[in-house]
Amino acid sequence: MPNKRKSESAIPTTVFLSYSRKDISIANWLRNELKEKEFQVFQDLPDTLPGEEWWSRLKQLIRESDQVIFLMSENSNSSKVCAEEIRYALDLQKRIFPVLIDNIDWRSVPEGLSKIQGIYLTNSGERASSMAILTKAMGTDLNWFREHTRLYNRALRWKNKGMKADELLTGDSLHEAEEWLSRQSPKHAFPTSLHQEFIFHSRKAEIANQERTLKESEEQKKKIDEQRGKAENNFRAGIDIITEIQHRIIENLKQTRGVSSATQEYAIQTILSASQKLKNNDPDFYPSSVQMQLAGNELYATTSLAEVFLRQGKFKEAEFSAKEAYKLSEAFRLDDYNPLQRRPGLLNTSKTLAILAEIYSRQNENSKAKEYLEECRYIQEKGLEYYSNYSEAEDFRTELAETFHRLSVTNILLGKKEEALLNSQEALKHAEYLLHKDEDNQHLQIKVAIAQSSVADSLIENNRLEEAQKMLDYAINMFSKDLETSPDNLFLLHWKSICLERLGNVYMFQKAYTDG
Repeated sequence: MPNKRKSESAIPTTVFLSYSRKDISIANWLRNELKEKEFQVFQDLPDTLPGEEWWSRLKQLIRESDQVIFLMSENSNSSKVCAEEIRYALDLQKRIFPVLIDNIDWRSVPEGLSKIQGIYLTNSGERASSMAILTKAMGTDLNWFREHTRLYNRALRWKNKGMKADELLTGDSLHEAEEWLSRQSPKHAFPTSLHQEFIFHSRKAEIANQERTLKESEEQKKKIDEQRGKAENNFRAGIDIITEIQHRIIENLKQTRGVSSATQEYAIQTILSASQKLKNNDPDFYPSSVQMQLAGNELYATTSLAEVFLRQGKFKEAEFSAKEAYKLSEAFRLDDYNPLQRRPGLLNTSKTLAILAEIYSRQNENSKAKEYLEECRYIQEKGLEYYSNYSEAEDFRTELAETFHRLSVTNILLGKKEEALLNSQEALKHAEYLLHKDEDNQHLQIKVAIAQSSVADSLIENNRLEEAQKMLDYAINMFSKDLETSPDNLFLLHWKSICLERLGNVYMFQKAYTDG
């Protein structure tokens, strides 16, 4: 058994010598022989002091001894003191070596010793070989008996001190004691009931202490978690405020008249730089929800910057910012750990694709613009298909109506009249669906009228003039109805004039065909 205490070889083996004082001569001889072989021998006369309570001292010497030698003779067999010493040693489960120094009557041997093999010193000529046998036997299982002695004395101290918990075994010492207890004991030797009780109570206390420590640890962890939770909530509240301020600044820059595009660009660049620094400062510290919110701030600022560059005609810069925004929005859309971000991720991806389409459309690269619009349409249709299972998905339907309208215009520019008509009809279908859900919504009414005008434009391109006339009549009536409540609305006046112009063109084309 591993033992971190003092090296076993450096610890002398302790032996208690029980004998009759009538045999003092041979007892002293044996004591000297054992001392020469580095045994520490306890016996009554040399190891008790005048005035000591004699029997208590003898019991202490027996307890502190690893083994007991009983000099067996007629004198010792008839000695009441020797009988008490042997009885006490047997109670402590000490290993006893009967050493015969005289011919004896075995019927007078102290109880418990007759079954133990003895060693004979009756022949003075054979004493050397007998001593060799004795010392070899005493060295057998020596470590077990030393631990037996040590643990018993620890257990007795624990008992005498009122079984206080601070006297119990803990940690490695307890583990070693349990290992010792579980080992097979040598012949005629066993742990005492006090050994077992001491080790049992030590383990019980250790478990209780571990449970108490675990409970304290859990309580401490709970406190730390509560503090961390408060800190995170405060941090999130701060991030929410930052997010709201950033969005308000950018929206106000877009809507406030008189703010130059250069000023907008500088302000949004500053906001974007701050967002990126905050996001990249210590990403491992932030919870995933905060990381995504910071990424959302960066995405919003990057998309807004692309729009500013587009209004300025800085197409190269606009394309770079839009593609950066596309990467960020795709990270939202494809994030498996934050499925709630997929919906805004899809919408942001489609928005950045729409911006890229507009960049190429402004440069008259309509084929490239159409590619981005088709990709944008595909994502919006997938979003509508999926999220309409759980809601009306008005956000995707609204964006899809706008994308079909732009595809219609782009296909007209590319000379693909039939595709343009199909696109405009799809745009009208989605706009009418939204209006059907909210018939008094003026904003949706205007969207439907614009979509009707777009369909009419495509019908004109396809020489379907009567259908175009009816569609324009519907659109003009709807714009006229809205102008009754908002007569100074320049947007409505603008679109009504466009529809009237297209209707005039229809009449001109019809007259030309009639004349023809």
